[in-house]
Amino acid sequence: MTRLALALIALASLSGCATYTAVSMGSLVTTGKSLTDHGASKTTGSDCNLLKHLWAGKYICEVPPVYNRNPL
Repeated sequence: MTRLALALIALASLSGCATYTAVSMGSLVTTGKSLTDHGASKTTGSDCNLLKHLWAGKYICEVPPVYNRNPL
């Protein structure tokens, strides 16, 4: 409980871009995606990951196979 309280106090003491950066880095460490990647994934319905694109040379947003079906 004290760790959570200290984390919240530390997060509240940050301002502006520092808060976004701290939360984005936390998301990156836990899920492998930044907040921008999560937002792009929600918006496009794809699996977006910029780091996977930079490191592995894959597409930034990969469409799941279910959506790749050709209706014709």
